[in-house]
Amino acid sequence: MTAQVELRAFQTNIVIGPDDLLVGRNSRFAFTTRPTVDPRSNAINNVRFACTGRAGDGPMEDVVFNLTVAHKFRFRAPRNGNFSASAGFMPQGGFALTARKPSHFFDAPGTAVFRVILRLEYNVISGNTINFVDQSIVAESASARSYSASTVGNIESNPLEHVLTGGAGNRVEGRDTVEVRAIYQIHARANDGAGFNLDFASVPEVNGDPGDGLNAPFALIRIF
Repeated sequence: MTAQVELRAFQTNIVIGPDDLLVGRNSRFAFTTRPTVDPRSNAINNVRFACTGRAGDGPMEDVVFNLTVAHKFRFRAPRNGNFSASAGFMPQGGFALTARKPSHFFDAPGTAVFRVILRLEYNVISGNTINFVDQSIVAESASARSYSASTVGNIESNPLEHVLTGGAGNRVEGRDTVEVRAIYQIHARANDGAGFNLDFASVPEVNGDPGDGLNAPFALIRIF
């Protein structure tokens, strides 16, 4: 078996499309730190961001935020064989969800949700098929009824805690290029007076350096 490891992504893409940020007329959304690759350190594959969203009153006052971050790694296969692909994820950040109780008889209770999904994609550049494996590591919510509600949490991880692996049967020819993508999918939504605060920019590490944000510390392929 032959293994290749890459510690530096050749490209990191940050995607917020036209349907990924929807804000009602009386709702609010703001970045306190816009999504940026390695803004404050020499870390290898970091993306840091922080934002707040607050929904206004009423059923049409949703705030929806989606963020996709893709760290792309490339490998050159040294020989023919089958291959498997892996990528590591090391997210670090915090979140707070709030939902307020109804303020009058016809008012609806608020709800806020937050999800983090990790996705591994891999393919041979000369081929036409992209294979993937994904895993949800955070699915939190705050839902009010006759009382207000809140959910607060932190995401801490080490370099080998979240590793996704796929393949183990895909064919590669010598000198083919294999692309491996470590992808974060972030989703937050609030309605009816609820809100969310996400901070993947300022949570410090133990030694005081900036936190890892949305980090993909490595990718590798194995040929057997």
